[in-house]
Amino acid sequence: AGLRRSGKSLTGELLKVIAAAHEPLADTLELHQAELQLSLRPWPAPDAPNYPDPLRLDTWREAKPYYAAEEACWPQRPSPEAVRVNVLRLGEAAIRTCPAELFVEFGLALRERSRARVDLLAELTDGYVGYVPTALAFSRGGYETWPAYSSRLEAAAGEAIVEAWAGV
Repeated sequence: AGLRRSGKSLTGELLKVIAAAHEPLADTLELHQAELQLSLRPWPAPDAPNYPDPLRLDTWREAKPYYAAEEACWPQRPSPEAVRVNVLRLGEAAIRTCPAELFVEFGLALRERSRARVDLLAELTDGYVGYVPTALAFSRGGYETWPAYSSRLEAAAGEAIVEAWAGV
């Protein structure tokens, strides 16, 4: 039910964008797909900004067992991980999908490189790889950069996804 609701919502938004176009969109239909092999990032050192606070500090005690378990199983996680990205071109519009929660800077970088007049980005599709922070975010730390199932890919993952979409 949730997938149907999301699909209807995405379709409705796409139709609004197309209807608001001042010039007709070209009548092409193309599907571009890529499967990226992205590595799991190494578990950070305890003094690194993206080391989980629950393991370093005496705060958020209920999260400590979760991150301790993540650290213990980290070496067994599969690496590299297959990450599927897609672009559906409908004339001059593009619907781009990926299984990640990208930081906004990657969407802005995509906008600069895109050939499409209209771009729609659908995240958390075709799998799940969690948060994909920027290199700057990793240097500053924070929940989204802590290693866990919800944030596991290498720091270059966002740039690799944008590059796979570039020029389409």
